[in-house]
Amino acid sequence: MKILITGANGFLGYYLVEQLLVKNFSVTATGKGECRLPFTHDINFQWLSMDLTDPFSIHDVFENIKPDVVIHAGAMSKPDECENNQMLAYLVNVEGTVQLLINSADVKSFFVFLSTDFVFDGERGMYSENDSPNPVNYYGRTKLEAEEAIKEYEFDWAIVRTKSFGL
Repeated sequence: MKILITGANGFLGYYLVEQLLVKNFSVTATGKGECRLPFTHDINFQWLSMDLTDPFSIHDVFENIKPDVVIHAGAMSKPDECENNQMLAYLVNVEGTVQLLINSADVKSFFVFLSTDFVFDGERGMYSENDSPNPVNYYGRTKLEAEEAIKEYEFDWAIVRTKSFGL
């Protein structure tokens, strides 16, 4: 099984790559720029640079890999940076996700989207998937809009909302 992970240079991406390699999965890790991961010696590991704001970059990676599973952990995830640069946040978090979905559909990949609890307003805790989202910042709004695009994906998908600590 070929697994493609976006945002692999990030904290969550690093952990996912590490755990999948331990289980002997074939992992293609992606991120913008050079690889900062220590797994280059593992025969099941491959790094490809991929820019979520560049549809051609995404297309080239999918042409090369044809992944069975896409784990989309890449994002512009710092709320203050998203507020201060909303255009880039939209391009990365929404448009990048849509481009990944388009390319995933071509090879019928199972799509796993790593979202956030920032899609909720925080008025109460322990939200469930049935609770109505109400983001209070631009980061949460972009992640919610990406979730809506994923719900339209015609093949298998999952949305995982992670708990944010100390952002």
